[in-house]
Amino acid sequence: MLSLLRSSGRLSSLGRSSTHLPTLHPSTSLNNIHRFQPSSRTQIRHFFSWRRGRDSFPSFTSSLTRLRSQLRKSTTLRVEGGNGNLENLKKVMNGRLTLPGTKSSCTVAEAFGHASFALVALSYSFEDPLLLRSLAVTGSSCMLFFTYYHPHGKPLWLPWRWNLIFIGVNLWQIGGLLEERYRATLMSKEDSRVHKNYLSEFDKTDWAKLVRIGERGKLDTKEVLFYQGVMNDTVSLIVDGELECLVDGERTYVLKPGNFVAEAGLHAGASVKGDVKTSGTVKATKPTTIIKFNRAELCNLLEANVSLRKSLQSRLSWDIVSKLKLQRHALENGGIKADAKKWTQKRNVQTEQRYEALLSAFIKNGTISPRDRQVIEKYRSIHVIEEDVHLRALKGLGWTGNQYKLGHQENETSIKRRAEIERRNSDLSL
Repeated sequence: MLSLLRSSGRLSSLGRSSTHLPTLHPSTSLNNIHRFQPSSRTQIRHFFSWRRGRDSFPSFTSSLTRLRSQLRKSTTLRVEGGNGNLENLKKVMNGRLTLPGTKSSCTVAEAFGHASFALVALSYSFEDPLLLRSLAVTGSSCMLFFTYYHPHGKPLWLPWRWNLIFIGVNLWQIGGLLEERYRATLMSKEDSRVHKNYLSEFDKTDWAKLVRIGERGKLDTKEVLFYQGVMNDTVSLIVDGELECLVDGERTYVLKPGNFVAEAGLHAGASVKGDVKTSGTVKATKPTTIIKFNRAELCNLLEANVSLRKSLQSRLSWDIVSKLKLQRHALENGGIKADAKKWTQKRNVQTEQRYEALLSAFIKNGTISPRDRQVIEKYRSIHVIEEDVHLRALKGLGWTGNQYKLGHQENETSIKRRAEIERRNSDLSL
């Protein structure tokens, strides 16, 4: 049969026809694979039925092997195609940057690292909390790129995760700040007017916080806000109108819009959350509008908001100057009818009573802390409270100078015994 085929030339023609079969080159793209695929099952059976002539198609079998390899590679690329962008980003991060005019260079990832530290350092130079935290978030975000595409070739997961936490915390704080600024835009026109005219040194968000804990009130002409010698637990701000302060029935000064009433040492950092004894009677000379703040709520708010505390202390310091100017103006223009000598005596009495009331609020529990003593000393320095006035106030409250220095009340016998023991110890040491 084989000789018959050879004689008839059919086998040789079959061999020649094999040269017309398609040959796949390794560089053949996947988009052209369909050109070499059989169009029907019959062609497939016909194609692979030439077992005896398999060796006659070496180019086809090698091409088929290469095609199988290409199909495997194409499948891998399709599965991992999502990482293509990450690989490109990695190449970008590993690219080098050269500073103009120098030979110094660094990778893009290292540039992100430098930018991170620079932004975080820069953020500490701003007092605006929103800008500070925004720079902190930007700096931490740059650090994410540096730690993930680290020059050593492996991500540093520990700092990467911590920076992610820092970003989350700062974003939460930024959200709170944006909410506060939005709520500040919801203030009434009247509150905005008070802020613009009298308290412009306050940040608008701080003023909005203060307004939210305040309560508006109105006083008719000659209506009393509080009497002399009573316990008062509020701090008031005059919005419209006028108030006068009386000590034993004599006017000592007047209060205008923008002035605070009964601040009780807040300008010196005193945080008295209870009642404070008043040093004079305050009443309206015309229809007056005020905003009243509960002292305990106000102190809690100031402790939680540093910027608000600084703004209020600054404002109260100017408030003292304003009251002194109003006193001088009242004396010069007949607003205070008493003679200067008598008025000075009343003012001195009021100053001593106010100081004794503040001191009483600090030592009413029988103790006083070192920090509270510092606040008292600051108040004395601002208002020029002499030592004899200080000792006289302590005596009126049942304290002595030694007890005040020790920070708690103690009977004189114990004080003398301790002093004797200290003297003996000093003699022994000598």
